[in-house]
Amino acid sequence: MENVLTLAEKSVDYVKEITGQSSDDWKTLYEVRQSILPWDMDLAAIFGDVLNTHKGDSTSEDAPDKTDQVNAFGVWIGTLLAGEPGSSFWTETYLVGLDYALSGYSSQFLFVMASRIEEAFLQ
Repeated sequence: MENVLTLAEKSVDYVKEITGQSSDDWKTLYEVRQSILPWDMDLAAIFGDVLNTHKGDSTSEDAPDKTDQVNAFGVWIGTLLAGEPGSSFWTETYLVGLDYALSGYSSQFLFVMASRIEEAFLQ
């Protein structure tokens, strides 16, 4: 059985292959970071509003504290918007996704959450 980090790396490669994400995307984000980095906490607030308004389908009693989730999302989105992800960014992202799955959030709920953040970003 593969360890979780190997699985994370393979999943990241798979996502890159499907989406076409490349180093040019990070370069673009880096070039415009001064304009978009101030959005990090606004996007985190939207994330928090959705979590607080819609429990989603999580039934876990061990679900992480929502304030911690919002703060962690603010750090994550700030790293993304800065265009400097570092070598462990996608692996850490994968592990956070696993944490959400273990907390009982479905893929559908997280997809809708990602769509809401994308919508806000594009506005």
